[in-house]
Amino acid sequence: MYVPVRQSIMADMVPNEARGSYMAINGMVFQVAKMNGALGVMLGSFIASWGMSALYFIVGMSSILLFMKAIGKEKYQNEGNVSQIG
Repeated sequence: MYVPVRQSIMADMVPNEARGSYMAINGMVFQVAKMNGALGVMLGSFIASWGMSALYFIVGMSSILLFMKAIGKEKYQNEGNVSQIG
């Protein structure tokens, strides 16, 4: 239900020459999420509940760290584009 709206918003945001690449990555995001969900169900039958909790914690913390790293790079790139202050 959200995918068509997401695709149209993304098509408006990205440059025309890179639109295909962005759409391909967007499609892969959903496929990887499906695979991770299925893998989590399979692992849940073999690993104890505390093990799954630890796994989710590790994945969550690594996601937060990667997101912070990506935001930091974007801030640094945006600061380099400032030509004049004031």
